[in-house]
Amino acid sequence: MLLVRKPEALDAAYIPDNLKLREKEIQAIEQAVIQPLRSGSSNVMMVYGPSGVGKTTTMKFIQKTFGDIAVLYENAIAHTSMRQVLLDSLNRLGRINPSLFLSYESIFGYLNKYQARTGKKILLIVDEARNCLRSDPEGLRIISKAHETFGTMISVIFVSIENPINFVPGITGNMGIIFSTLRFRQYDVEELYSIAMERCRIALIDEAYDEVIVRYIAGMAEQFGSARVAIELLQKAAHIAEYRNSGTIGSDDVRAARAMINPFFTESKLGELDIDELIMLWTICRCIGHGVRTNVSCVSKMLSDTAQSFGVKLRKSMNVYRVLRRLENMGLVESRIMGMGDRKGVNKVIEINDLPVSVLSEKIERLIRGIA
Repeated sequence: MLLVRKPEALDAAYIPDNLKLREKEIQAIEQAVIQPLRSGSSNVMMVYGPSGVGKTTTMKFIQKTFGDIAVLYENAIAHTSMRQVLLDSLNRLGRINPSLFLSYESIFGYLNKYQARTGKKILLIVDEARNCLRSDPEGLRIISKAHETFGTMISVIFVSIENPINFVPGITGNMGIIFSTLRFRQYDVEELYSIAMERCRIALIDEAYDEVIVRYIAGMAEQFGSARVAIELLQKAAHIAEYRNSGTIGSDDVRAARAMINPFFTESKLGELDIDELIMLWTICRCIGHGVRTNVSCVSKMLSDTAQSFGVKLRKSMNVYRVLRRLENMGLVESRIMGMGDRKGVNKVIEINDLPVSVLSEKIERLIRGIA
């Protein structure tokens, strides 16, 4: 029996006509960025918050809503420079395959021509921005001064999981950049229930769900505070119920969906890692191989060979334990002290438990090759 009548509404990329529970954030962006841009003032905003709290959906909603402004959305997960981001934006505006060596003066010259032709001011949204912000602070300074330097009326919203103040050197001091910040908080269980119920009304037939099952889904997603997890649970549970030829989603369908999804490993989290951290995570995958776990000794021994195979030079100041702690804090790996047996002492062992190592290593390798 078909329970899903509008499958696209169960996709994480779906942008509803009304974005529930992010009205305050949209209003803050409109006041700090949209309205000043309309009045002839360019601004920079830093948007940050955990994965799954609606940052990307809100940015896409803004792109969909404010038609009087040219809102350009760029996912910069594999970019390490602002120049790359701007060149991709030129492609979207119809300047096909501009040279990678195009100067900033030429890039903003093309954007000025676009503005003169369309009469639209430009809002550039740079999602997954950590790598390019961290790697290219000079590009950040150039793009923030584009109006006074090149006469280009462009505002920028940078989006990342972490507050850029924590990883962009000098951003609050000698860079001379004035910007506002907006933090997206995690959803609570009632908000997750409201979001999941709204998606049910849009996507499913009325008989497919009830309040009890939607609250069950919201409760499962609560520990992550993530609408993405709630929607993915709903999507998979609905398809599992359909496969069973059931007329309604049951609790076992939700449990089966929970076993299928992996809320910890997302492109967003991998995109927050710098090249050294990606190299180490890939080395951990390589050390684990087809086994259950590895240890710090194996990772330390293989780290340099891994970096060399990708043509990457690790920072001299890189500390294996410090990087491991960051990977743990992000939920990408787990570690613990384990006895070696036969009075051989103890060792710190590392495990990856929430995603097949082969899948994770492929994702990491694509990112490394895009950055290196």
